[in-house]
Amino acid sequence: MRGTLYHDLLADAVESENHLAIRAATVNVPVQGEHCVVAVQASAGVNPQPGPMDEALLRVVARARQLDYHSTAQLLIGDCALLIMHFDSACPPKEKRAATDKVSQYILTEAESQLPDIKVTIGVGSLVPSLLSLSESYRQATRAITLGGKMPQSTGTFYYEALGMYTLLDNAGTLKESSAAEPERLTARCGKNASSLWENPEAYFACNENMAGSAHMH
Repeated sequence: MRGTLYHDLLADAVESENHLAIRAATVNVPVQGEHCVVAVQASAGVNPQPGPMDEALLRVVARARQLDYHSTAQLLIGDCALLIMHFDSACPPKEKRAATDKVSQYILTEAESQLPDIKVTIGVGSLVPSLLSLSESYRQATRAITLGGKMPQSTGTFYYEALGMYTLLDNAGTLKESSAAEPERLTARCGKNASSLWENPEAYFACNENMAGSAHMH
């Protein structure tokens, strides 16, 4: 039941805060505070490609969840094992980072010692203030894995918000779409307000090209 709720949250299938509150109370999922997703992806071979999650690695992730009480859930989606982290609003930022670092480092260390043929990469999404936004942290966590793979050191743990210019590249498509649509929006807005836009130059010439005078008219 708890896993079903988290799956629905990551798929944006929970309709409202009220709906969330009812379902969360039923399965004892904390709603207040901040939440983030830690995504773990495994690959193997000379040219690693994402593949099915190894059962041994799943056990490592499960043990990592027991390390810190901030880890509230573990689930598997596609080729990623996920840990859901929850923090009270009063929790200091250093404690939040320390808790996330602890579970991430445990997974990396255990995987390296027990599963030498498997490459493990971890992505951490940003903290979100509402469970309804958990899908955004999930998207960032999985993108952090992909973007981290473009860096010289492509293994380890990657925090999405610490990837700097790489996150700008990640949002390049959205920015391009927004920029392409901007001229059309401006044209529509100018057309709608054409009469008011002409008031400024008309007032300027009516006052013999005197800026102070045209300002006084307005």
